[in-house]
Amino acid sequence: MAKKAKNLLVSRVPEKPIRYGPFMRLGDRWAGRRDGKAGLPSVKSCRDDVCVTPYRSALNYRYNTQAELAKLLSDNDIAPAIARRITVEQEIVAAEERRIEARKELEDKPDTAPDAYLDAATGLERELGKPQEDIRRRNQKRWDAERAKLVTGDRSTTDRVSSLRTEHAQLTGSITAREQIRDTRARRLCDQTLRRDRTYQRQLVLKHPDGAELLPLLGNSEPKLPSWVQDIPTSTHTDGH
Repeated sequence: MAKKAKNLLVSRVPEKPIRYGPFMRLGDRWAGRRDGKAGLPSVKSCRDDVCVTPYRSALNYRYNTQAELAKLLSDNDIAPAIARRITVEQEIVAAEERRIEARKELEDKPDTAPDAYLDAATGLERELGKPQEDIRRRNQKRWDAERAKLVTGDRSTTDRVSSLRTEHAQLTGSITAREQIRDTRARRLCDQTLRRDRTYQRQLVLKHPDGAELLPLLGNSEPKLPSWVQDIPTSTHTDGH
């Protein structure tokens, strides 16, 4: 069982940080200057504090697509581990019930057999007058053999529960690690897209005829982390940092 759990453990490692290279930066600056000179977007077109341009929409679409792809790959990776964990949880419940039953049977059979059990003799033994001491010794050995089986069963069920709990912990750790890798990928994508958007915004505001009015409206349309990412705030960078 441990070998099966090991095969389900996720070995994928986090990807390297996403680079914001000079050519990409140059393209974002050029697009910002181009749209600014063209007066895009107009202040009047910005409703509910949302200001987007085709270029910003393209950046966000690319980011959202890549983030969802990262989630899809992660879900596919951990699906077998999640399914196995559900099975293990059910097996733990069943094993715990068996362990409780085995422990109760063992408690009902103490080390020393009761006198009624020890003194029990067959009809032939009574006819032959077999010594009571020999009968008690034989019955005690039989009692010890029966109790030894219960001890072995109790130990076996206890080991089984322990093994299943270890496997469950390994699976949970694996799933959590893969989700953290997924979230790291999403945060890096968001961080890169935010840097690109900030670079674009800077040139857009500088060249736009209504740049001063447009500036406070741009922030609410910046890329945000998907709802499935754990609560770890994304870093914010400015152009050149």
